Amino acid sequence: MSLAHLRHRPPEEQRRRCAALVPQRCWDHLAVLSPRLAGGADNEAAMRVILPEPGRALHLRIPAEPFDGDYCLSLDLEDIGAGQLEMGFIIINDLTAPRFNTDRLPDGTLTYFGTAARHYEAELAAMRHGLGPGQVRRGLRMFDQLLPQLETFMTDHGYVSLSLRPLTYHVAVMYERRGFGYVIGRRRMIQINSAFAPGGVLARRMDLSTPFRDPASTHTPRGRSWAIHDGILEHLDGDRSFEMQMFKLPGVHAEQHTFALDPRVYQQPPWPSLSSSESRGRIA
Repeated sequence: MSLAHLRHRPPEEQRRRCAALVPQRCWDHLAVLSPRLAGGADNEAAMRVILPEPGRALHLRIPAEPFDGDYCLSLDLEDIGAGQLEMGFIIINDLTAPRFNTDRLPDGTLTYFGTAARHYEAELAAMRHGLGPGQVRRGLRMFDQLLPQLETFMTDHGYVSLSLRPLTYHVAVMYERRGFGYVIGRRRMIQINSAFAPGGVLARRMDLSTPFRDPASTHTPRGRSWAIHDGILEHLDGDRSFEMQMFKLPGVHAEQHTFALDPRVYQQPPWPSLSSSESRGRIA
């Protein structure tokens, strides 16, 4: 049953199938926040399900209405054909944690995760509290529980692969550690890793010229991610952009690790060259 078919099922079935996506950690979090947010025995009352026309997408929001401006879980999925499901958007928030307004300027203008504009003061505060670029709150650390439930949802609905486009370096590393492989960007990730190694061109630019380029954070994915968000890639090849596409096959770990403190690991990458389907930007 594809998302298009799900859209035509009774609302109670839609909600039951979507509730199976959500880790228990999320429901427990709502119950702690406020009794009015908890959905009871089946939790479905705490969830908003949107299946827009023409029926190839699913938008899931928990709780049903935002709490203090945010959702605990925001998940957007889209059927992109050929048995592929795309995760266009996912945010997991700990709604008890402090909020850092990295998503908007003081006048309310949206920053679009820092891609259109940057609220430097909020970003600096977020970084010092252990957040990564694009985060407004710390997460709930429940992606490891969500992923297997998402894979079950995929197979139950006839999908054979999941694709996504990570917005930041540390998120790409997080996904690869959980079994995702690269459609676009694996060689660039390896190049970035080597450039952050001691003596590398990016390591030399971690010079405190801005607070986001602290040499002490060179060897962590999140530290590198802030430097990349700050535009450090222009010193690598003149291109500040971070363009990646990744995929996951249910039950399969791609073993495409690109983060290593010793770049010699990648002098002879063990993977085959990019296939024609990779060069097209979508899995065949």
